[in-house]
Amino acid sequence: MKTICFTIDVEPDFGGLGGDVYCGMNDLGKLEKIVRKYDLKLTAFVTGKSLEDNPDLLKHLKSMKCEIEQHSYSHKIGHDSKLNDIKKGIQIHEKIVGNSPHGYRAPQGIITQKEVFFLESMGIKFDSSIFPSFFPGRYNRLNFPVVPYMIKDSTIMELPFGVVHRIRIPISLSYIQLFGLSTFKLLFKFFGLPELLVYDFHTYELGKLSSYNQLPRLPKFGYYRAQRLYSNPVGVFEEFVKYILSLGYESKYMIDVYNEIKPNLSVWDWKGD
Repeated sequence: MKTICFTIDVEPDFGGLGGDVYCGMNDLGKLEKIVRKYDLKLTAFVTGKSLEDNPDLLKHLKSMKCEIEQHSYSHKIGHDSKLNDIKKGIQIHEKIVGNSPHGYRAPQGIITQKEVFFLESMGIKFDSSIFPSFFPGRYNRLNFPVVPYMIKDSTIMELPFGVVHRIRIPISLSYIQLFGLSTFKLLFKFFGLPELLVYDFHTYELGKLSSYNQLPRLPKFGYYRAQRLYSNPVGVFEEFVKYILSLGYESKYMIDVYNEIKPNLSVWDWKGD
C-alpha cells in the first residue's frame, strides 16, 4: 500500500527569521478546505509558543481533525538550552492540547543523538526530523536511510522526510514551489516515488504574507518565488495533493503509520551527529 503522510510545521512565519509573527495562520482556512475536499489525514508539528501566542490555533487544528505533535517550544536552534526547549514544548503541549505528544520534529531538521535519547525519556515514540539529504551549513544526512527505522539503543522510531531516491532532493512544498511540480514529475518518472512519503510544508508557505517584507535579504531571496511569483501559493499544494492521490497513495496520520510498521523495522546505528 502506497502511503503519504501530509505534515505541517506550525511555527512563526519563515521559522521566526522575522520575529514571532504569525501571518501564515490566516491561511489555515484555505488549508482546511483542501483537507476536507480530499479527506486528508494531516499531522501538525506545533511549537509550544505558537500554541501560547495564538488562542484560536487549537480550534483550527481540531477542526481539520489534525494529529497534533511537538515541534519544540520556541523553534530556536543552536542554543545551549535545546533540551529545556524540548521539555518546555512538551509541557505546554500537555497543558494546552490536553494530552502527551507521541511525535516530535526538530526545528529545521537539526537534531542530535543526545536529543533523541532525551525525547525517549520524555515519552516520545517517534521522531520525524531527519532529511536524508544535504543542506550546506545545516546538515549532511546522505548516509542516513531513506525509509523508516528504529534508532539503535533507543525505542524511538525515525520517520524521515521523503526524498527523490538516488539524488535525495526533498519532496516538500518549499522545494516544489521552488522548482515546480512539472520538474518533480519528471524526477519521479526517472527515479520513482517512495512507498511511504512523509511530505512537509509550513503555514507560511500557504499564502502571500506581509511579513515577507521584514525578512533579511538572503532569506528573502530564498522565499521570493513562493511569495512573489505564485498568485496562489496554496494552489501549488492542492495540485500536488491531486497528483499524488491520483497515483493511488492513501493519506494517513503519522501515529497510525508508526503503529502499523513498528514490528517490522530494522535498526539503524546512528554514528556521530
